[in-house]
Amino acid sequence: MKKIYIMFIILGTLSIHSMISAQEVSKFKLGFEGGAGVSVFQGLLKPGMGYNGGFTCTYMFTDLISVKSGVNYDHRQSRDEILLHNMNGDVLSHYKNKFNYDFVSMPVLLKLNFGNHIKFFVETGPEIAYLVNRTFLSEDQILNTTTLRNYTDLNNRFDIRVDFGIGMCFPLSDKLDLSFNFRNSFGFGDLSNTTIKSNSTLLLVGMSFGL
Repeated sequence: MKKIYIMFIILGTLSIHSMISAQEVSKFKLGFEGGAGVSVFQGLLKPGMGYNGGFTCTYMFTDLISVKSGVNYDHRQSRDEILLHNMNGDVLSHYKNKFNYDFVSMPVLLKLNFGNHIKFFVETGPEIAYLVNRTFLSEDQILNTTTLRNYTDLNNRFDIRVDFGIGMCFPLSDKLDLSFNFRNSFGFGDLSNTTIKSNSTLLLVGMSFGL
């Protein structure tokens, strides 16, 4: 698996380098993108809040085909609830638990664009993510107590994902675009000693600037 991680890092670096070196002869765009949605972890019970934001760089091969990469901060969460009862069935504790995962991620996405003035697009490709923080937050709704634990060092730090998105792009001027994008990102890496894989579905809003 380490060879795969290294391969994706090299491919992403070469992709960004080729975009920068080719900007004089091809359309090159810089921008930012961010949004929120839901995330789900296989093996954990309930979906939680997910959000993602960062910088993007796009190289336009043609009006139809482009490649988009960048660096993102990616938060994924799952939730759980536990009730503890006594022998009479009375509730002693009501725990609301949150499993929080924070990543730095880098996608390399092939993007197909359709339309004239308003562009519709689909995008897909691999993404590599590095876990920077994992916390467990438990709140007892009856005793009003809170427990926070950090389990970052107990997890596998790398996650390999496949992303797929569809969206629309609106030109605001000759060099400025506004985009809306539904994206699903499915992780294949095992994030702990048990099989926990993450999935996130987000609505992203982006702005890009042509150079």
